[in-house]
Amino acid sequence: MGKIKLTERKAYMELIRAYRDHSFLWNKKNPEFFNRQLKLETLEKLSSILRPSVSDADGKLVSQKMKKFKASFIREHRKVVKRKKAGVNYVPIHWAYWEMSFLKDVLESPDQISEDRDSPTPKLVAPNVSTSHRMGQSLVSELPPLLPLVPAPQSSSGERPATVVNSSEGSDHCDTFLQLIAIKLKELGPQQRLYAEKIINDTLFYAETGELTFDQLSCIENALKNRNKS
Repeated sequence: MGKIKLTERKAYMELIRAYRDHSFLWNKKNPEFFNRQLKLETLEKLSSILRPSVSDADGKLVSQKMKKFKASFIREHRKVVKRKKAGVNYVPIHWAYWEMSFLKDVLESPDQISEDRDSPTPKLVAPNVSTSHRMGQSLVSELPPLLPLVPAPQSSSGERPATVVNSSEGSDHCDTFLQLIAIKLKELGPQQRLYAEKIINDTLFYAETGELTFDQLSCIENALKNRNKS
């Protein structure tokens, strides 16, 4: 899809979430899935999300973009599945992968999907349980297993020697932190896990775009405190 402007990327993120909420656009079990007219009307309405940053946006453009996002998600998820079978962890690189993860429960045999761009869209099957409830568990299962924590060696005086942090140690710290987060997410109930993942996803998005500030974190904290008081 190529590089896109920050404003467009934010609009696409909002579009994907709105698309997800209209399950008849992608879930074959929905009774309105085969209602072509409803789909066309809905896609046209969703185009209003893009119009502030993409002036020529219409229903056709929304359909084209979502097909590209689906294709990118399928390619990335296929890599995740294949690497996992080989005992290797793969972190998806496409920026929209996590937002498109609602498709995991309706994709049929993702490990057999071809990477050919011209291949037909994979068949969809109805999820056994709520997609939102299962999303958290499926994302957590892709994280690497917890590494053992080995204490640093002590000197003859009983004090731990100073440690010089290098790039590999920084990477190890990130891996360990992710593993701890995964453990905590597994202990949460489905609804709480979904909320936690939403906050984590949004925080990482703003950090990646360089817009994360301490004030934003304070706003989240204050909002949670006010909600608990009410």
